Amino acid sequence: MKKRTILSEWGLCLAVSCAFAVILSFACMGGDDVASMHLEGGSLAQYWSRCVGMYQTQTARILINFPVFIFTDHSVVLWAAFMGLALFVLMSAMSFLLVGKDFRREGNHFIACITMMFPFSVLYEAGWISTATTYLAPAAFGFMALVPVRKILRGESFRWWEYPAYAACLIYSANLEQMMAVLLACYITAFIYTAFFRRKVSPYLSLLLLLCILSALFIMTCPGNGGRVDMEINTKYPPFAMQNVLDKAELGYSTALKWLLFDNQVFVVFACGLLYALIRNRYEDRLFKGLALFPFLVVTLTGPLYGVTETLFPYLGSLKEEIPYYGLINPADGGSVLAFGRFFLMSITVLAICAEMVLLIDDVEICLACAALVLAGTGSRVVLGFSPTIFASGNRTCTIMSFCIIAAVTLIYMHNIRQGRLSERFRRRTLTVMDVIMAVCFVNLLFLTAAAFRTEFPYSYRLPLL
Repeated sequence: MKKRTILSEWGLCLAVSCAFAVILSFACMGGDDVASMHLEGGSLAQYWSRCVGMYQTQTARILINFPVFIFTDHSVVLWAAFMGLALFVLMSAMSFLLVGKDFRREGNHFIACITMMFPFSVLYEAGWISTATTYLAPAAFGFMALVPVRKILRGESFRWWEYPAYAACLIYSANLEQMMAVLLACYITAFIYTAFFRRKVSPYLSLLLLLCILSALFIMTCPGNGGRVDMEINTKYPPFAMQNVLDKAELGYSTALKWLLFDNQVFVVFACGLLYALIRNRYEDRLFKGLALFPFLVVTLTGPLYGVTETLFPYLGSLKEEIPYYGLINPADGGSVLAFGRFFLMSITVLAICAEMVLLIDDVEICLACAALVLAGTGSRVVLGFSPTIFASGNRTCTIMSFCIIAAVTLIYMHNIRQGRLSERFRRRTLTVMDVIMAVCFVNLLFLTAAAFRTEFPYSYRLPLL
């Protein structure tokens, strides 16, 4: 009976993870997978030595890069299996964090579907192995490293092996700068909340916060940071040296919001539609309904229905143009009305989404959790405006921000279910729509895997299946 319950609760997550791994096992390698992150015929000691050497010259990602070198020199099946494991860990972590035991099956169904709405196309930009292992895996284990916060706040006990396991997840995931920022923000929030409102701080929580701080110091004191910044300014982004603090902040802000709102991200369109439905279900006030409808219209008309928008308003194409190297608001455009209008539209849309979230939450802890996830996740991408890699790194740097937003939306949805505000009919229809979208996303992932790097590297090195 217990095995049947476990299978009914976790079966979909397991099936999605296995299908994800199988699809990725047919990926064609390219980019950094066959260049800078490939050490042919190396040993574990050689991989580790290469990573440690890169700490002195390029990056602090020793723990992140070590498995990358292993996977690029071995069968693609090994990497695909690890990615399937990472996806399952991510969904499991979100379930433990955001879903109560009474709604485990429904919550896992929701999580499996919304996770597959993530734009996996960003995970092959620098090569499948190099990109996915660098961003998806730390995101997965990073969310698992946040599970102790919930257990401590709920007064749940830990098994002896959980203490080192969660610490290991934190140490590994915090080796990625963006995930480190999210973990640090969440643990600082939890520490302050327990210290001032509960008058008691868990020693284990303090230890994990200390590990976050040490990880941040390890990254910030990396000897290779300075040399890498100089190299990237000279070779990839010369205007960076001429920008002031406000320019860099605006550049990070504009590029992050443009990708979220105007680039047809499926999970964003779904999230805005879900929030609108939740507002309609809870409030009768037309002002609240109009507030919730606005972001949904923006992301829909600039996303799935952009063809209609472009036909009716051909001069609105500037909304989807790439952000200039100097930022959206820069001296070169002479204070363009279109640039300011674009900036204003993005800002108003984000404020409306934040207002929706606040209207749907009536619990202090849930509110703090959502705020920490959304602000830290988005902030981890916005702060890249202060790095010359903001354009060279591409859209893969939006990975952590995306999963933080997905987690926040899931938390709000499950909170409304626990409060008894959603009917069975509403919940069934929501999951039905999500099933259809997930099926479409799987088809897209299949074709993406089949096409990526086939034309760019028609005779490129491909890892053996066996």
